[in-house]
Amino acid sequence: MALCPHGKKAAMAIDWKLLNDFKYWRDRAEEARVHAEHFRDSDTRRMMLDIAATYERIAAKAEQRARESDGQADDVPLGPTVKE
Repeated sequence: MALCPHGKKAAMAIDWKLLNDFKYWRDRAEEARVHAEHFRDSDTRRMMLDIAATYERIAAKAEQRARESDGQADDVPLGPTVKE
Protein backbone atom coordinates (compact mmCIF):
# COMPACT_ATOMS: atom_id res chain seq x y z
CA MET A 1 0.00 0.00 0.00
CA ALA A 2 1.17 3.49 -0.77
CA LEU A 3 1.19 6.36 1.64
CA CYS A 4 -1.00 9.33 0.95
CA PRO A 5 0.39 12.89 1.43
CA HIS A 6 -0.82 12.83 5.04
CA GLY A 7 1.27 9.76 5.82
CA LYS A 8 -1.68 7.40 6.10
CA LYS A 9 -2.01 4.20 4.13
CA ALA A 10 -4.09 4.62 1.02
CA ALA A 11 -5.85 1.65 -0.51
CA MET A 12 -5.44 1.51 -4.26
CA ALA A 13 -7.82 -0.81 -6.00
CA ILE A 14 -7.40 -1.14 -9.75
CA ASP A 15 -10.07 -2.81 -11.83
CA TRP A 16 -7.75 -4.49 -14.34
CA LYS A 17 -10.62 -5.78 -16.46
CA LEU A 18 -11.90 -2.22 -16.87
CA LEU A 19 -8.40 -0.92 -17.56
CA ASN A 20 -8.14 -3.40 -20.43
CA ASP A 21 -11.58 -2.55 -21.88
CA PHE A 22 -10.66 -0.32 -24.84
CA LYS A 23 -14.30 0.27 -25.81
CA TYR A 24 -14.99 1.70 -22.35
CA TRP A 25 -12.11 4.19 -22.72
CA ARG A 26 -13.13 5.16 -26.27
CA ASP A 27 -16.65 5.84 -24.99
CA ARG A 28 -15.24 8.03 -22.17
CA ALA A 29 -13.16 9.93 -24.75
CA GLU A 30 -16.27 10.58 -26.84
CA GLU A 31 -18.17 11.77 -23.77
CA ALA A 32 -15.36 14.20 -22.91
CA ARG A 33 -15.39 15.57 -26.49
CA VAL A 34 -19.16 16.06 -26.34
CA HIS A 35 -18.84 17.90 -23.02
CA ALA A 36 -16.04 20.05 -24.46
CA GLU A 37 -18.37 21.31 -27.19
CA HIS A 38 -20.62 22.86 -24.53
CA PHE A 39 -17.96 24.98 -22.84
CA ARG A 40 -17.61 28.59 -23.95
CA ASP A 41 -14.35 29.08 -22.09
CA SER A 42 -11.50 27.98 -24.36
CA ASP A 43 -9.27 26.89 -21.45
CA THR A 44 -11.98 24.62 -20.06
CA ARG A 45 -12.75 23.27 -23.53
CA ARG A 46 -9.03 22.54 -24.06
CA MET A 47 -8.84 20.71 -20.70
CA MET A 48 -11.78 18.49 -21.68
CA LEU A 49 -10.16 17.75 -25.04
CA ASP A 50 -6.93 16.88 -23.24
CA ILE A 51 -8.89 14.47 -21.05
CA ALA A 52 -10.39 12.93 -24.21
CA ALA A 53 -6.90 12.54 -25.69
CA THR A 54 -5.71 10.81 -22.52
CA TYR A 55 -8.67 8.41 -22.66
CA GLU A 56 -7.81 7.67 -26.30
CA ARG A 57 -4.22 6.82 -25.30
CA ILE A 58 -5.51 4.49 -22.58
CA ALA A 59 -7.83 2.88 -25.15
CA ALA A 60 -4.98 2.43 -27.63
CA LYS A 61 -2.83 0.70 -25.01
CA ALA A 62 -5.74 -1.54 -23.99
CA GLU A 63 -6.40 -2.42 -27.62
CA GLN A 64 -2.72 -3.20 -28.12
CA ARG A 65 -2.80 -5.56 -25.15
CA ALA A 66 -5.89 -7.25 -26.59
CA ARG A 67 -4.19 -7.71 -29.97
CA GLU A 68 -1.11 -9.16 -28.31
CA SER A 69 -3.41 -11.73 -26.71
CA ASP A 70 -4.56 -13.02 -30.10
CA GLY A 71 -7.32 -10.44 -30.29
CA GLN A 72 -9.22 -11.99 -27.40
CA ALA A 73 -9.96 -9.19 -24.92
CA ASP A 74 -10.87 -11.81 -22.28
CA ASP A 75 -7.35 -13.25 -22.54
CA VAL A 76 -5.70 -9.95 -21.60
CA PRO A 77 -3.85 -10.27 -18.29
CA LEU A 78 -5.96 -8.73 -15.56
CA GLY A 79 -3.00 -7.43 -13.59
CA PRO A 80 0.66 -6.67 -13.81
CA THR A 81 2.83 -9.48 -15.03
CA VAL A 82 5.68 -10.66 -12.85
CA LYS A 83 8.88 -11.74 -14.56
CA GLU A 84 10.84 -14.49 -12.89
